[in-house]
Amino acid sequence: MLRALVLAALAGLAACSTPLDRVDLAAPAAADLEPVLQTRDGAPIRDAADWATHAGHLREIFQREIYGYFPDRSGVTVLDHAVVDDNAFGGLGVFETWDVQVSAQFGASSVDTGAFVIDVVLPRSGRPIGVVMMQTFCPRTDAVPHPAVSSGGPGVSCNGGAVSWVMRRAFRRVVARPPMEAFLERGYAVASMHSRDVVPDDPRAGIDALNSLAPERSEDDTRWGAIGAWAWLYSRMIDVLSADPRLAGANYIALGHSRFGKAALVAGAFDARIAAVIANQSGTGGAALARGGVGESIAQITLVYPHWFATRYEAYAGRESDLPVDQHELLALIAPRPIFLGGARRDRWADPLGSYRAALEADPVYELLGARGLDQADIGAFNAAGGIAFWLRRGFHGVEPEDWQAMLAFLEAHFGAWRNGELEWRVTAWVGCWGAGFSC
Repeated sequence: MLRALVLAALAGLAACSTPLDRVDLAAPAAADLEPVLQTRDGAPIRDAADWATHAGHLREIFQREIYGYFPDRSGVTVLDHAVVDDNAFGGLGVFETWDVQVSAQFGASSVDTGAFVIDVVLPRSGRPIGVVMMQTFCPRTDAVPHPAVSSGGPGVSCNGGAVSWVMRRAFRRVVARPPMEAFLERGYAVASMHSRDVVPDDPRAGIDALNSLAPERSEDDTRWGAIGAWAWLYSRMIDVLSADPRLAGANYIALGHSRFGKAALVAGAFDARIAAVIANQSGTGGAALARGGVGESIAQITLVYPHWFATRYEAYAGRESDLPVDQHELLALIAPRPIFLGGARRDRWADPLGSYRAALEADPVYELLGARGLDQADIGAFNAAGGIAFWLRRGFHGVEPEDWQAMLAFLEAHFGAWRNGELEWRVTAWVGCWGAGFSC
């Protein structure tokens, strides 16, 4: 088993640096892909009321077949709240911490998590336009490089050793720290947590934690997986922060990379309080279609990460066409709220082409609800103002400085930015590495 896991992980790392094939993006999607504006009985979805009914059915299917069921009830308790530094990040921000405990109730059983910390940096310039919520791969210093922040527990690929070296050097798999000053200057707060403090990203420890939180579903093949639990934590962050009068009216944006990109999309699909989703290289189980994909397969992802999904998901390995939903419908559940989808030219494993196809297929729901959807000429013509904004750059799996700039452009286009005391909206036209000719 260990040998199989190692080989699968190495295959994934290699695919993170494999160029994408040139394909005809105008070609039809998989023939067995469910039309997004049609019920499972074949009836057309004609208006917002029809869509709301259908969306409820889709959420049920996604829980049952892929992510597992969310708690029947949830609770949050703030154990402590402290101002750590009222003149942080060059005088632009106020750094605060919330020590939090959350509870999950399934049936008659309610279970509390251990305590964890939400780090929040607020702009000193005034009330935040939005709160950008992040979940970090590495301990807390990865998102908030501040002398008062301790490094907490270890994170995958963050704790040194051969695997960390290979991922960062040979495969250039890096996650650049968020440009905190840039967020603060524009009027955005940043909230981050190390979600592995609640559900570890480890098959054995993760499954133990998930079973502990959902004892009544511990033997059920629809018990939630880590992706669902991490999505649930985005919502609990909103519970905590929106109770603060300074943050009550803010736009809450769920931002995640890779596995946390998957979680951010699921959170947006299930929690209408999330105003936008930024999902970078979310891949299988995120934005990429399961049908006809060229990236990580269901067999591969469930072998290496058996704790990420409901165990029922494993049954679709090699028979993706039997899935009763696909990821274009997950994107559609977020409509009409804006989505940023990020990809990289050499990151075949995360299948940016499959994600772009999913965006194309989700677009009709945005139109039905009176919103802009995917509004760009091709996969490389990034339009920050699109309801689904697709960003593709050169390079590999990871978060690079230019990714942050594209995300900031997306936020400015949809929510504005403070400049000289005035709220401004700025839309920048970008041409990605493929441009109109699909060539780089």
